[in-house]
Amino acid sequence: MSKDLYKSKEYSKGMQQALTDQNTYEYLKEYKIMKRIYLFGINNKLRLRRYLIFLIVMNT
Repeated sequence: MSKDLYKSKEYSKGMQQALTDQNTYEYLKEYKIMKRIYLFGINNKLRLRRYLIFLIVMNT
């Protein structure tokens, strides 16, 4: 009886840890994707700004 109870507690702890790890993994994966999109946007802004300055300089 006590062995079964111990096993079920350990199983429950293991399952809880697995869910926590999976949630952490999903969060980190989503964070990396969002970070890439954000940095890509910043790079595009800088590139556009440089291009606009280049056009302004060329037109004067």
